[in-house]
Amino acid sequence: MKKGTIAIAVAGVLILGCLGVLAVTKDADFRLPFLSDSCRAFGDDDTVRLQPNQLTNAATITAIGTKMGMPPRAITVALATAFQESKMRNITHGDRDSVGLFQQRPSQGWGTVEQLNDPRYAATKFFEALGKINDWESLRITEAAQRVQYSGHPEAYDKWEADSRILAASLLGHSPRAITCVLREEPKNGSATALNDEHLADTGVALTQDDDKTLRAAVAADDELGWRTAYWLIAKSEEFGVKSVSYGGAHWTAESGKWKSSSAKNDEVIAELAG
Repeated sequence: MKKGTIAIAVAGVLILGCLGVLAVTKDADFRLPFLSDSCRAFGDDDTVRLQPNQLTNAATITAIGTKMGMPPRAITVALATAFQESKMRNITHGDRDSVGLFQQRPSQGWGTVEQLNDPRYAATKFFEALGKINDWESLRITEAAQRVQYSGHPEAYDKWEADSRILAASLLGHSPRAITCVLREEPKNGSATALNDEHLADTGVALTQDDDKTLRAAVAADDELGWRTAYWLIAKSEEFGVKSVSYGGAHWTAESGKWKSSSAKNDEVIAELAG
């Protein structure tokens, strides 16, 4: 066989192999570490892929909206807006004086630069503005976002609606094992105190702290609250060194990125931190 023919054959095998790997990794129970220092939110028909810092911000937006009593549709609007404005990253720059997740402008009365670079503050201001729009729930997602943002591209939020619906439903705990992250590097040493403070700031609820490496949340067999708490902890795994989370007959680890069946209780979420 000629060298050129061999090269073409090898290339074909490699391409087919890569396609096979990509197909397999769409399965929620299988992750290849070298492909994914990343997170996933699983819907019925699709998967949203994010970097850990994006999921961290999405979890904070969702938690703030929930704490404020906003419905799931409002959280979808907020997530779609943050995807469009900042790609769900808390950036310190933007068009003119825009900053933060929602690219809010200090000169337009949203707050100071320091305040708007705080995801909790930025999310709170967004939900407050959305809530003042009388008919926002009857509007399309992109229209509701535009009524808050006054963007020069009013239809731009539309392309994020499907992903935002999946992400909102997942983070709100509507389905089991719907959020996962896999971290290629060993989680950094975590502090349960720091993570507990973060949870309190995001949700208004303090967790139970056994020691500086273990947190527990009693959820009274409330599946939605239990999964919502578990997903919030996973979303903070890279930043706060969460190495495992257990709930609802399942156990997740940052190393594998998998939810595996276990004896975990249905009335308690447990997080173990590295270090």
